[in-house]
Amino acid sequence: MERKSLIDKFLLRLGLIKEDEVSACIKASNENGESLFSTIIKIKKLDSENLAVLISKQFGLPYIDLNSVDLTLFEDESLHSLMDTFKAIPVKKTLTTMTLIVSDPTEKALQDIKFQANVNNVHFIIADNTKLQKALKFLLEGAALPDNDDLLDEEVINTDGVNKEESAEIEDAPIVKFVHGVLLDAIKFKASDIHF
Repeated sequence: MERKSLIDKFLLRLGLIKEDEVSACIKASNENGESLFSTIIKIKKLDSENLAVLISKQFGLPYIDLNSVDLTLFEDESLHSLMDTFKAIPVKKTLTTMTLIVSDPTEKALQDIKFQANVNNVHFIIADNTKLQKALKFLLEGAALPDNDDLLDEEVINTDGVNKEESAEIEDAPIVKFVHGVLLDAIKFKASDIHF
């Protein structure tokens, strides 16, 4: 069986998957053409957003919530091949470095991106696998982009006990609006850092 990723070792260590389930997931992944990570999430019915945060912390990589990103910034047909091949969203490219939004930084296919993109370094930003797959589908198929709320996985909504009214109040707070605006501008203008 071809091993497409090392994410199973991470999930085994966390106790989210058992040793005997790994080979079944690898086999299913090879058969359905999906990434091992996507297959494990579906088979085990794992919360992909919490997993993304765990992966971000474990690997020391930044996390991004794709609900807060204007996906139209990434509508560049010249990047479709890269998005389709690597199941990643390119954020920034310089002469020597490329930054990608991915859900599984251990995906073996990502090792080849240096050669295809002709860069020396690749940096990853971690995103929720479910949201990333939905965002890629809209970007690659050229379909109209959904409202950012449509990227939400219905099973994940309100799992933290916050009701919708409280959540709306938090989202409408001036500081939250300001920080969201700063972050969106930073992404739009491809800023390398942000100072307050």
